[in-house]
Amino acid sequence: MAWKNVEARRAYKREWMRRYRAEHPEYTEQKRLYRRANLSKRAAYNKRWYHQKHERARAAANRRYYRLRQDPEWRKKERAWRLKYKQNHPKKDREYYLKIRASPERYRKLLGRIRSWINANKAKSRAWQKRWDAEHPEKRRTKNRKRRAFHAQATGTHELSQWLARVDLYGWRCFYCRRELSIGTLTMDHRIPLSRGGSHWPANLVPACKGCNSGKRDRPSYVRKEDHGRRLPSVSDQ
Repeated sequence: MAWKNVEARRAYKREWMRRYRAEHPEYTEQKRLYRRANLSKRAAYNKRWYHQKHERARAAANRRYYRLRQDPEWRKKERAWRLKYKQNHPKKDREYYLKIRASPERYRKLLGRIRSWINANKAKSRAWQKRWDAEHPEKRRTKNRKRRAFHAQATGTHELSQWLARVDLYGWRCFYCRRELSIGTLTMDHRIPLSRGGSHWPANLVPACKGCNSGKRDRPSYVRKEDHGRRLPSVSDQ
């Protein structure tokens, strides 16, 4: 008679195999020796089987993974392994993300999993985000700017490296008052404001001090009141 509960059948099979191996250690040794003597043959067979039954193999791997995650000790080992892997392969995460980002369906599923985890672990998520913001202040500001440009329906985008290249171009000085800037005093200004149709491309970005950025507001041009009638320092004066 066929099993109605598939999970119960799988659990019974796992338990039966575990008992059989314990009672027949020669079977395990024989299997191990065969695998060692036929590595290339088994690799070819596994690859062929995986491509023929891809969905079935993925489902089985996911079931095994989620079953193992119920063990706290196994999760500790997994975290240690992932940390070591990231240290040894710093570019792999980025490559994997770009690969998923290129597929709308896979990217939608990834965002769904992330949202589900955040909703189920709000305290952990807030603590992690707070720690990440403190460790990466400039990246946090870049994300906020991109969000602001998105809501303003502005065209264009840029990477953090492109923005810092613009800051280097102006010698780490405010575009309006030529005062020297640091990481703490640096702000990004759009020469043509987003509210007036300006883009978020690097060509429309200039470094500004907090005073000039606040004083300019949404105007297309700006001169500080105290700077009227006197020559502002130029890049050559550095």
